[in-house]
Amino acid sequence: MASSTGYITASSCEDIIKDQYWLTSTYILFAMPYFVYEIYAMVIFYWYKLRVIDHQFLIVLQHVVMVTVCFPISVFWRQGKGDYFQGVMLRAELSTPSLCLGKILNHYKQQHTPLDKVNGVGGGGGGAFD
Repeated sequence: MASSTGYITASSCEDIIKDQYWLTSTYILFAMPYFVYEIYAMVIFYWYKLRVIDHQFLIVLQHVVMVTVCFPISVFWRQGKGDYFQGVMLRAELSTPSLCLGKILNHYKQQHTPLDKVNGVGGGGGGAFD
């Protein structure tokens, strides 16, 4: 959804600074409760695994920053400007399915299969839940 929103928003902006597209702020408001839930889910997950260390905690920290820093900037500070850039940033979520598949293949010791090689072209190989 984020990548689709990003593509639609960026494609709809002719003036990359001043143009506004309704979907940008709407999606941000829709996505924030999900990030809050995801922070809770990750903390609980790592709490039960007793592995809240190194890079695993960084993904939780990244989500905390999304809620506490990126959300206020996206909704209030930019004052409706820069929807194009918001759209471009949302396109980064396009890599998520590939990252998740990479973690699944890694978990099942399938790192050297043809599927892993194809997935590697798409940028897979890491995810939130190790």
